[in-house]
Amino acid sequence: MAGDEGVGPVPIDQMDAMDQAAMQQAQAHQFVDNMPSMWGGAPASQSQDSQAIQAVQDRANAKQQLAQAQSAGTSMRVDPEHVDDLAKFFEDEAQALVDRESQMVALSSITSPGTDPVSQAASQVYAQVAAGDDQAYYENYIKLANVFRDTARSLRDSAKQTRTSDQESADQFKGDLRA
Repeated sequence: MAGDEGVGPVPIDQMDAMDQAAMQQAQAHQFVDNMPSMWGGAPASQSQDSQAIQAVQDRANAKQQLAQAQSAGTSMRVDPEHVDDLAKFFEDEAQALVDRESQMVALSSITSPGTDPVSQAASQVYAQVAAGDDQAYYENYIKLANVFRDTARSLRDSAKQTRTSDQESADQFKGDLRA
């Protein structure tokens, strides 16, 4: 495909959660299909497994290329008079996420609806999806709150630096006029 030159496979830790899960599932299927060969048997056909892995990789590559194309040469300009408002927006959003944090924690501690193996297993999987690992909802929810906080901090720091530089320039200009 045009534009694919030099593009290698996207590492699984750089894929979004959906592609990570799909890749892990495809790799698990491939591993299971290879198990007979570990004991001297004939491995199962791997064409479907390989195709699934390649499809996930292709999708991840396409997403990465789109993200790079969208961010290439772009920048954001904020009117200096509105930087504080924008920073406050991000701080408020981060706080709203933090305020709902207890609800997210509650997602990971549901009571199993029954004592049967299916209900128990379903509850465990639900808890893992809610708060069990780096692909979990809770972990990503908190990461988003941190991104909002960091964005607000960066905006405020940038605005402070701009104001300081502007004041220093104005003071320098006034000094030059007096001389």
